[in-house]
Amino acid sequence: MSPTRCHALPVTNRRRVQAWNPGTLFPGFDRRVYRREFAAALGYGLTWFRAKEKRGEIPPGRRDPDGKRWWWYASEVRAALDRRNQSAEQGGSMIATDLPVRVRARHRQGRCYELAGKGIIKDGADEWALVHGTLQTPNLGPMPHAWCERRGFVYDPVLDSVYDATEYAARWQAVVHARYDRLTACRLVGATGSWGPWHDQLDRAA
Repeated sequence: MSPTRCHALPVTNRRRVQAWNPGTLFPGFDRRVYRREFAAALGYGLTWFRAKEKRGEIPPGRRDPDGKRWWWYASEVRAALDRRNQSAEQGGSMIATDLPVRVRARHRQGRCYELAGKGIIKDGADEWALVHGTLQTPNLGPMPHAWCERRGFVYDPVLDSVYDATEYAARWQAVVHARYDRLTACRLVGATGSWGPWHDQLDRAA
């Protein structure tokens, strides 16, 4: 085995994925990072990550001897994170676990308005906007949804992932019905006693 490379077990524990550090297990060694951990480090869901692999936006991986799992060296993951951060206009990390609008939740399905609303009213979310709209789903058609946006990026609280806003809109055929800044969202939560959607109520009131 090469003295500069060492293979480690994949990190599958959620807490350790969130605290991703390529040198944690074997400082000075270039350990293996498996697909799920790589996707979590970039803030992508597995489906979106695989789509980027097919488009060549993710460096080619290597297959385990049993042929079931793909992996990359930690140095390659670190380089991908650097490229992602350099391309962001705000010049900071856009990993989902670092975002001020992210809310910890064990169950996320069906809670988009609640999770996006709780995220936007948190301290530190002043530069973010709360968006209420619809996404196009293959089986159900247009589906009401809520997400957060900032400077060309989208955080989806149900998928718990960050996306480029243009890619997100194209992938889900997102249609924006209303956009709220943090102060407006706080006021509407207090006035209505709900997490939304509010645009129908506001239209009727007008």
